[in-house]
Amino acid sequence: GGCLSKFLSRQHNITLCSSSLLNHPSWLKDCIFSNIDWFDKESISKVCKNQDLIIHAAGMNAQACFSNPKKAFEFNSELTNKLLGVAIDNNVAKFYYFSTAHVYCNPLKNTIDENSKVLNIHPYAASQALAEKYLFNQIRQNKISGCAIRLSNVFGAPIHKDVNVWSLLIHNL
Repeated sequence: GGCLSKFLSRQHNITLCSSSLLNHPSWLKDCIFSNIDWFDKESISKVCKNQDLIIHAAGMNAQACFSNPKKAFEFNSELTNKLLGVAIDNNVAKFYYFSTAHVYCNPLKNTIDENSKVLNIHPYAASQALAEKYLFNQIRQNKISGCAIRLSNVFGAPIHKDVNVWSLLIHNL
């Protein structure tokens, strides 16, 4: 999310929302920063107002999801669905959801495309797949446009040292 925000801020006006950062990040000088309380609909609505597009990249990582499957579904699925509903209520035109290729299987194997079955029952993958279902349902009903972007892995140094990605091999190296 941080690297994407930095890239997009070069050519677009962006609003960065976070529940964990308390101050405006120094590495994103040309953006609006807003704290968000994921459990407060008003807080979510405030950040959705006057937005054309939402890129939703927040979520629990695989280790945290495995440790607490209930919280994984609460955050990755239900709070994503809440954000989606509030975005629709605020007439946001597009919603892009960063998911994971691991919804298919883990480890990833053979050829995978959009027609491949979603089979992974790990709480990380299953909670992401449920969030995707919520999004696809709203798209089918023409309430919003958008897509789920299923990443396998992103590599490179995180934009901020406190981002919780250090358990991934490439980041740790």
